[in-house]
Amino acid sequence: MCGILGFYNLSIENDRLRAAVSSMQHRGPDNQQFIHFKEDQIGLGHTRLTILDQNERSNQPMTSPDGRYTIVYNGEIYNFRELKAKYNIETETTSDTEIVLKLFILQGTDFIHECNGMFAMAILDNEEKSIHIYRDRLGIKPLYYFHNGKSLAFASELNTLKILLPGLKVNKSVIPDFLQLGFIPSPYSWYSNVLKLPPGCCLIYSAKYGIEVTPFWELKKPGTGFQWTDEKRAKETLSALISSSIEYRLIADVPVGAFLSGGIDSSIVAAFAKKHSPGKLMTFSIGFKDTKYDERKYAEAVARHLGTEHTSYVYSEKDLINEVGSILDLYGEPFSDSSTFPTMLVSKIAREQVKVALSGDGGDEQFMGYNSYRWANRLSNPIIYNFRNFGASLLAMKGDNRSKRVAELLKIPDKQHFYQHIFSQEQYFFSDSEISQLMLSPGSATLLFHDNLDQAAQKQAYFDLKYYLPDDLLMKIDHSSMKHSLEVRVPLLDYRIVEFTQQLPLNMKLRNGQSKYLLKQVLFDELPQKLFNRPKWGFAVPLQRWLTKDLHYLIDDYLNETRINETGIFKFNVINELIKRFDNGDHYLYNRLWVLILVQMALTKGTETK
Repeated sequence: MCGILGFYNLSIENDRLRAAVSSMQHRGPDNQQFIHFKEDQIGLGHTRLTILDQNERSNQPMTSPDGRYTIVYNGEIYNFRELKAKYNIETETTSDTEIVLKLFILQGTDFIHECNGMFAMAILDNEEKSIHIYRDRLGIKPLYYFHNGKSLAFASELNTLKILLPGLKVNKSVIPDFLQLGFIPSPYSWYSNVLKLPPGCCLIYSAKYGIEVTPFWELKKPGTGFQWTDEKRAKETLSALISSSIEYRLIADVPVGAFLSGGIDSSIVAAFAKKHSPGKLMTFSIGFKDTKYDERKYAEAVARHLGTEHTSYVYSEKDLINEVGSILDLYGEPFSDSSTFPTMLVSKIAREQVKVALSGDGGDEQFMGYNSYRWANRLSNPIIYNFRNFGASLLAMKGDNRSKRVAELLKIPDKQHFYQHIFSQEQYFFSDSEISQLMLSPGSATLLFHDNLDQAAQKQAYFDLKYYLPDDLLMKIDHSSMKHSLEVRVPLLDYRIVEFTQQLPLNMKLRNGQSKYLLKQVLFDELPQKLFNRPKWGFAVPLQRWLTKDLHYLIDDYLNETRINETGIFKFNVINELIKRFDNGDHYLYNRLWVLILVQMALTKGTETK
């Protein structure tokens, strides 16, 4: 795992280039280098976390023997040894970087179809004066790029681009989307002219032809093409795919461990990793002194059954609260997912013993693990949909927090906003109508994801795979782990598994009200079912309670009338009413206040470079 940056047709001095590379040292503390072709106004930089081939011969930027091609690369290609053998590639290192570079030289852009891994990479053709940039199929590794029509710059992190390009201006048009989703959806970012390269895409840039972004892989919609009907064969196939994926992701020249919460996804990853590990597998979990948020006993039970070398650490709420101020610095833009705080802490304890950890991300989105999928099914029922406004009025009259929440969920404006509305209300964010009332200038979320409502649960999950997973969950995993120089691999998001799960009928995912049906059948061949007879609980923190007490100062500091008027985005009277309702017991509004705080923080803490 590493950090990369580059630019084309920009005049940047070495001191600034060096500072930009240094800003990603946490992503690659083992080596930092850059190459600068001043006459051509081209530069590439890299920070290295050594996972394969500890020798300095594998440092980057890496240039081909003839000097024509140079690569900077963040991630891992897990099948690199097979590709080396298949194409009889002669190498001077044992790294996957050299295989990637030489495969590109052999095949051109088509090489990417053979690569199984997580990656953001850029290859400079010094002869053609062009840059080819690729991001992996599911968006596991981030890649931001700046383009203004004549110049290009890119980096693994927004903060690095801000060093390369002082003067970036906030793109205020993304604020409504952030208020509704809690993240900024691809391809947009917090800054004008700065975009996220979408998952599964290739960007080719040259001074002669300009920029072109094209997909090399696309996530197929569920219910299209071949569909599995034989449950036994489907289970055998899923088990084999998970086994293969995890065997790939244990390839490393450094110790590899696994996060273990005791839930379905992390447990199946740990179980298969234990089977394939040459030595004793190290597993890691954290807990909190607030027992409601402490799942250590479940993780420890799974670890005992598997016989892993388990490390469990207890944090206090103060430890978590101390991390809150770093969220804007970490992501470089507003990012609301509060589970980033425990993810940072478990990454910190894992990094003390390993350089690589496996995570169970991706299981919920593929196997119907969230309540939003059940709501999509319910609300797609024509009777419920047609009488949704009447039902919302009745529930709002009850007065308790749960009834008010469900009332908001029922207020779907129309079928065009069906999926993003369900997502926003399940996450306690603003609805489109609330955003219109909140903003001084007319504003509404621009993301539209609509389709007919057949198999609504599957399409709600497709929404999550397309947006929530890459722009929130995977961004969180990447930034939270790399803060502590830890590489996290996500075996359930091997693209072969995702292509397979898109071919599964709904009843192999959600059956008799129980989610993750087929995944659980595979798991229960490895671990006893009794270990998992409990309600699902996410990697949560008590943000609602914090905002009523320890973090209420953030409401006071960033949502007061003076600050609101200074930023000039929101109507203070609407925000003030939200705060009064929250303070008087409508605690389900906490995430609405949280996203407002983050926007206000970003606008007032100098993220708009002068």
